[in-house]
Amino acid sequence: MTDYAAQGKTRPYNVVHLNSCHTHMSYYTCLSRSASAAGTIILQGFEPSIVTRGCAKYLRQELREQELLDEITRLRYEGSLPPCVVGYTRNSLIRNFQNWKGTAYVPEKTDASLSWSESDPMDILPVVTDSPWQIIKRGKDKKAEQPKKASTFVPAKGSVAVKHKLDDDDEINIKKKSKKVLKPKSSIKLGLQWDSINYSCAYDSLFVILYHIWNIDPLRWTTNFTEINQDYLGALATSVTQCQLTISHANST
Repeated sequence: MTDYAAQGKTRPYNVVHLNSCHTHMSYYTCLSRSASAAGTIILQGFEPSIVTRGCAKYLRQELREQELLDEITRLRYEGSLPPCVVGYTRNSLIRNFQNWKGTAYVPEKTDASLSWSESDPMDILPVVTDSPWQIIKRGKDKKAEQPKKASTFVPAKGSVAVKHKLDDDDEINIKKKSKKVLKPKSSIKLGLQWDSINYSCAYDSLFVILYHIWNIDPLRWTTNFTEINQDYLGALATSVTQCQLTISHANST
């Protein structure tokens, strides 16, 4: 399999073919699937410089910009960022920060392998102009601009076009289909209502999953939940049971 398909897997015996990998990231993905060094089996030779020469320039630039964005976020959180450091895009935001701090400024927690200096500078980002937005109108005018293609069909000499007449039943069915109006589906979604005071979204999804498990066999899963944890899962099963009884009683009345 490829290095992409191997991600997330752990192999006691990991057979890798590094000669077909072109970047250090591919090398890392392939080799880190091994459970141990003894279980790593490397086929053929490989190019050591891909690992030892460091990451590619574009990737190093990307990681350096991430360091600056992290520093901007920290300063903004602490209230130390001046109003001049602002931008609607990543490019403009980093450029304004570099104009304020200078291109030689390196955040304190930047790793040494990413740090920049006079010999390995990080120049100010070039201005990138966004493409202008344009709303494309689709209407009759656009259709009119496109001429109809001439038909290449040539009827046989002496032939007469035949028009099929619909039966009365067919005409009735067509009229019925044309008058059929699809009713819009209800926009109400089944589930728990979000609590904006306690921000319940963190556990709403978990409760929905546990409810569907319980609903498969309420008696059995009430017992299982109680045996697992009486204070939490047991209480949840009891509350859901009471809620179901209340809804059933309300529907019957």
